[in-house]
Amino acid sequence: MIPSLSTHFFVFYELNEKILRLIRSGGFENIELWGMAPHLSLNDPAKLKDISRVIKDQGIRVRSMHAPFYRSIWDAFSGSWLSLSDPDADKRREALDMAAKAIKSSEIFGHQVLVLHCGFSEKNKGRNEKNLAGSIKKLIGISRDYGVRLALENGPDSFGGVSSALGIIQEFDPESLGFCLDLGHANIEPGMNPVRAIKRAGLRLANLHVSDNYGKIDEHNPPGQGNIAWNKVGKNLGALSHPETPTGSASQLTFTFELADHDRGQPRTLERFDPVVKKSRTFFNKYFPG
Repeated sequence: MIPSLSTHFFVFYELNEKILRLIRSGGFENIELWGMAPHLSLNDPAKLKDISRVIKDQGIRVRSMHAPFYRSIWDAFSGSWLSLSDPDADKRREALDMAAKAIKSSEIFGHQVLVLHCGFSEKNKGRNEKNLAGSIKKLIGISRDYGVRLALENGPDSFGGVSSALGIIQEFDPESLGFCLDLGHANIEPGMNPVRAIKRAGLRLANLHVSDNYGKIDEHNPPGQGNIAWNKVGKNLGALSHPETPTGSASQLTFTFELADHDRGQPRTLERFDPVVKKSRTFFNKYFPG
C-alpha cells in the first residue's frame, strides 16, 4: 500500500511551494492533484509547468489526478457541476474537454491514474449511465496514448454508488478503466459499507480515497473521526492480491487521504494543516506497517 495525500485538503488555496513543503515534511512522498481552480487551473500550461518543477524539487511524486467536476470551487457551492453523464450534450462536452486536459497534463506531472466522477443526477438513471459510458469510451481513446489509466469513483448515492460504478466499469478493459473506491462514500451509501465495497471491487480496484464520517454525511474527516471500522478495512485490503491487473497487488494500491478543510480557507494560515497531515501519515503506519 502506497500512502498518498490529495491536495483537495488545500482546495481554497492555489497550490504552492509552502503547501508542498508541508506535505513533504508531514511524511508524504506521493500526492493526488486536485485538478480544479483556483487550486490548480488546467487552463494555464505555464503555471502547471512551474508547479511541476516545485513538486519535483520537494521530492514528491504525482501518483494520480482528480479530473475536474466543477469550473471553480465557488461554482461547486452554488451546485454548478461538470458531469460526464450530463443529459445536456454541450455541458457533457465541456466536462469531457476538461478531463482530456487532465489526461494530457500527465506529460507535465507524470501521473498514471486519472480519477473520474460518475455524475450528480439520479433522474433518468439509465440515460445517465449510457452518457457516462459514452464519455468514458471517448476518454479512453485519449488516455491510452498518454499511458494513463482511468479510475471511476463511487459516489455516495444510488447513481454512481459502488454497484452502479462497478457495473459500468465491467464494460471496459481493466487496463483502461479501474475502480477508485472512496471509502467515505461507501460508508454513507444505503446498503453498503467500506468492507463490503472492498470485497465487491475485487480485481478492478485501482485506487483508494480515504476519509471518515459517521455514516450520514460525506464529511471527509481524517480517519478516526467517524465510525468506519479501520481494523477491518486494513485486514481486507491487506488480503488483496491482483496479479492479473495493472495494480499488481495490494502493495501497489495508492491509499490516498482525501480530507476536507472545514474552515474553508480561514484563517489563512497553513500551519493549522500540519498536525492533521502528520497524524494521517501516522495512521497509515499503524494499519500498514512496513
